[in-house]
Amino acid sequence: MRPTRRALTAGVPAVVVACAVLLIAQEPWKPFPVYDNMFYRGKPETTQYGLIPSNILYENKIWPNPRDVGELPKRDAFQDLVRRVVANPGPLVLDIEEVSFVRLPRWHATTP
Repeated sequence: MRPTRRALTAGVPAVVVACAVLLIAQEPWKPFPVYDNMFYRGKPETTQYGLIPSNILYENKIWPNPRDVGELPKRDAFQDLVRRVVANPGPLVLDIEEVSFVRLPRWHATTP
């Protein structure tokens, strides 16, 4: 005997609820961080809602000269730039809008 459409329609939600109850019972909810990557004029303060402010590094700071976009900056200069930008507890976000995949970047030889 094949199950009727009505039996399937009634059975599917029951299975979903049962699975949800089992998952909730097995795994307690764990908090996770939510980072605020929004940077625009007039943005409301979000730390009061628990968002963690991120740090953003725009491409015009990495490459002040637009002709250099896509070229890897010298490691020491880039590390100094990052140190100057990082002020918030959240992650560092590199906001690079345009990248050319046509030409390969020139690698600067540096030692760690």
